[in-house]
Amino acid sequence: MEEDYAKAQIPGAVEAHQKIMTHMNDNLHPVRYNTIRRLAQITLPTLILWEKNDQTNALEMGEEIHSLIKGSKTVLYDAGHYLPTLVPDQFNQDVLEFL
Repeated sequence: MEEDYAKAQIPGAVEAHQKIMTHMNDNLHPVRYNTIRRLAQITLPTLILWEKNDQTNALEMGEEIHSLIKGSKTVLYDAGHYLPTLVPDQFNQDVLEFL
């Protein structure tokens, strides 16, 4: 993908990505950032935008988030992991309609 290659050419981009991935894969990450236990405390209207076949974050995770945030709205896509860049018009429309 030309877009991915172009991003990798930005000075420091590869190193930043490696740092993020190392942090995310650290065994302490789930303990440190256990957001699941906090989701039930959300009381504001919440829009969850999720990819049906996401290879990074399984649909079950999105479904769990939706079930834990009372009154949340979920919109499912057939697009890929990077929704704002893969389907920007639909993504923006869904966000604007929600707002």
